[in-house]
Amino acid sequence: MHKMFIASKSSQRHLCETVRHKHKNMKASFIVLILLLFVSTQCIACICTVPSELKALQEREYEISSGIFIARVTEIDFETSSFQFIVLESLKGENINRKLKGTFKGDCTPSIRHKGKWILYGQFDNDNIFRINACGLTRSFKHPYSNIRATKGPPPPPPREPINDSAIKKHKKLTKKWIKENVPKSKRDLANEIKELKTKN
Repeated sequence: MHKMFIASKSSQRHLCETVRHKHKNMKASFIVLILLLFVSTQCIACICTVPSELKALQEREYEISSGIFIARVTEIDFETSSFQFIVLESLKGENINRKLKGTFKGDCTPSIRHKGKWILYGQFDNDNIFRINACGLTRSFKHPYSNIRATKGPPPPPPREPINDSAIKKHKKLTKKWIKENVPKSKRDLANEIKELKTKN
């Protein structure tokens, strides 16, 4: 009985070490996810040589786009980087009253991440597929700050070593503050952008 008790304590120590190791890995995984969230639009494969100032970028996007639409995205296929949408209002180009197909292929192309209301900047190819402009201003009404650097300030830096509960908690707090500060500004920028586009149409 005494030997079984010793073995049980040994097993408990081994279990505790395993749990601590997994907990540490979970922390590391969390930090990796945070980093991916904020650097996904700035990956090494993508180098955008476009104006960093919002006004200049807006002017560029208007000039190069054959179509600028307020649209409702109804379907997304992430495997093929394609989506379907319905034009709610045309800010440049024809007012099309049918479901259209679009694509966001390319390292520097803003991703269509979710269904709902979006402002889309792009051009139709020979197959009548709407191609989103790379490094452009395409973004959703729900999260207008998430796609482009010109409509947001720099995100909080990731926590430094050691990665512990306190560092993760602090980074979460800074991230929430950053989002809170950027959401109203980005929504104002989008509203003003649409207002300006309507004067050109």
